[in-house]
Amino acid sequence: MGLARLVGQPPVLGYLLTGVLIGPYTLPTPLISNLDTIGLLAELGLVLLLFAIGLELGWRRIRSIGFQVLAIGVVEISTMILFGVWIAGMLPGLDASHGLYLGGALAISSSAILLKSLRDGANLNTGWGRTIVGILLVEDFAAVILLTILAGLATTGSASMADALWLAAKLGLFCIAVLVMGTLLGSRLSRALTWSRSDETLLLSSLGLCFLLALCATLLGLSPAAGAFLVGVVIGDTEVSPRVARLVSPVRDMFGALFFLSIGMLIDYRTLGDFLVPALAIAVVFMVGKIAANTVGSLLAGRSPADAVKVGMTMPQMGEFSLAIGRLSPSGVLGASPLGAILSIVTAVTSVLAPLTSRVALPLAQWLNRRSPAILRRLMLAVQIGVDTFWTALSLPGETGRLLRNAGRSILINVCIVVLLAVAGTGLLFAVPALVGTMISVP
Repeated sequence: MGLARLVGQPPVLGYLLTGVLIGPYTLPTPLISNLDTIGLLAELGLVLLLFAIGLELGWRRIRSIGFQVLAIGVVEISTMILFGVWIAGMLPGLDASHGLYLGGALAISSSAILLKSLRDGANLNTGWGRTIVGILLVEDFAAVILLTILAGLATTGSASMADALWLAAKLGLFCIAVLVMGTLLGSRLSRALTWSRSDETLLLSSLGLCFLLALCATLLGLSPAAGAFLVGVVIGDTEVSPRVARLVSPVRDMFGALFFLSIGMLIDYRTLGDFLVPALAIAVVFMVGKIAANTVGSLLAGRSPADAVKVGMTMPQMGEFSLAIGRLSPSGVLGASPLGAILSIVTAVTSVLAPLTSRVALPLAQWLNRRSPAILRRLMLAVQIGVDTFWTALSLPGETGRLLRNAGRSILINVCIVVLLAVAGTGLLFAVPALVGTMISVP
């Protein structure tokens, strides 16, 4: 990890490489050889990572996400899921059953790495930096939903639309129940956590609630990470949130490191050559798709062309949620899924390339502004004026503003329905032939 920092790479790359080195497939006498123990460490690390992310967000901060940033997130996540479903059946080593899992992994960037990069570059409070932070909030919330539904589909062994809808319904009811109870009992919860005025008791009580909600989620057939995230969101809105975040921080860092190490331990380096071609193809799709989707989404949200390019060029960094999704075995896949090893390679590749694309974002935006034809600059200016007029109209007071907002909501709902139907139709396009073939082959 120290070596990764010395060469200017994110620690996640060092953790993955260290995990491969000390895992059960590399050394003649491996330090750790029990795969169940490694999987448990990964699950524990993910639960604590999600708890810490929930603490940082809090329900108030999630509700404060602007409609424009939400629009960017919807455009980007929908685009990347469609890319994942599309490319899964075209690459060697993967098939159509990996589509939703690959799409979910491609939809999420690494919040930890990108936030640290923005903070180190003093860009966290710039206009485009705040846009990236908002997109990451949308992605983190979407990641919890995707992770829970995909984990449930992998556990049930069925990827039917009915199962996905049932899992989504259970997740929605669980979220509503936890958030309503948190709102009603927030002040009492805050007093209960601080009754002893001891940091140790506060830390243990918070972690106890984290694992209690994780257990409740597991009993409901949901991902334990969902319960940990939700209790973190609830505590994040209480008065003790800063103290809990400070106390949990070292525990989060330790188990976060264990999560990335365990992902590396599960990689058999001897098979990496078999996955190199699909991994490089997915890395190209991920980076190009992220840059294009976030740039276009930022333009549609009223950001300037220069800021839109900066947002797009900074986002293509795969991280922790994608690796967690990669650990899941799609239903119907016999043996270990190759998706985990492929996404680990993609994470390593994007860890090296994403800082380079981020550094060239500003020079590229300036170069495009100087070199682009006058007609293209006029077109971009007209688009920006039109988008600004649209968002200004939506914020008008009175009856006119209300009618425009209602029309905007109707359009957004219809677009979401079209996107969902496109995702479902694409999935059926790949899944139905395989299902029919299986039924015909059964005597």
